Amino acid sequence: MRKGIILAIITICSLVSIAQKLPSNVSLVYDVVMTTASHPELNQKTLLNIFLSPTQSRSELISKLGTEVALFDNNSGKGNIIKEYGTQKLLITLTRDNWISKNIRFQNLKFSSENEVKTIGSYICNKAVAVLSDGYHLTVYFTSDIVLPNNQYQYALPGIKGLPVQYELSTANGLITYQLKAVSFDAIANLLFQTPQAGKYRIMSYEEAQHSKAGEK
Repeated sequence: MRKGIILAIITICSLVSIAQKLPSNVSLVYDVVMTTASHPELNQKTLLNIFLSPTQSRSELISKLGTEVALFDNNSGKGNIIKEYGTQKLLITLTRDNWISKNIRFQNLKFSSENEVKTIGSYICNKAVAVLSDGYHLTVYFTSDIVLPNNQYQYALPGIKGLPVQYELSTANGLITYQLKAVSFDAIANLLFQTPQAGKYRIMSYEEAQHSKAGEK
């Protein structure tokens, strides 16, 4: 009897591991759309590229205004934000504490599971909802079939146990929707995780960048 129970547990665990993808590298592409009725001129489509290895991440937000790249190395605890908007070219250095502070808004969210299943593309997704500290809502549709190798990247939602296929964030200006467009499990070139040469950038610390931003308000 006892042997039968053990075999049953092993079988279940094997089936779960087969059903789930546990990749060591993942590349994701999202379409990001800002929708607001009061200011339609703000409505725009942006591309979000995310590259993940178990210890490193790269996020690229690409719009018609420019590009912003976020790099982080889990082992060293060092990160960079590279901003290129027109003639403005900034390289902002971050410590581990800076990275945590920058992304804290989404790190400790408590998601409530909803009894709703939705098919998005080829994924069968579960729904989860969280309320942010400012009162706005984050609605996530995710698949548990794919487990990401790293949840310390920018735009990460550690409270979601799987791959976010679509998520919607309500804001004071309207609704921001992230829609998964493509997934790849191919190897990622190490060059993508490297900080570019600083020659053409103005270098600032995270604290200096925050102080500069506060001075612009």
